[in-house]
Amino acid sequence: MSNRVFIGNLPYVFSPEELKAELIRLGYRPLEVRIISDRETGQGKGFGFVEVETPQEARYMIETLNGIYIGGRSVRAAEAVKKSRPEPESP
Repeated sequence: MSNRVFIGNLPYVFSPEELKAELIRLGYRPLEVRIISDRETGQGKGFGFVEVETPQEARYMIETLNGIYIGGRSVRAAEAVKKSRPEPESP
C-alpha cells in the first residue's frame, strides 16, 4: 500500500487548501493535497489525492473517511493507484 489516498465525490468548487483544512479539522495529517481540475475551465472534477506520511496513515484514512460528509457531500476514499501511461509508438 502506498501513502497516497484517492478522495472522490468532493464538491466541484473545493480548493486544495479547503480540503486540507477540512482533513486537519477531522484529525488527519495531510502532507500534500491535489484537486484534479478540468484543463479548459479550471473547475474541479470532484476528486483529488492526498499524501500522508505512512501507508498506515493512508489505510486509516481510507477506513475512516468513507461516507463522511465534506462540503455537503458523502466522500469516498480508496488507495491511489498510479496509472501507467502508454508508451509512445516508434515511427
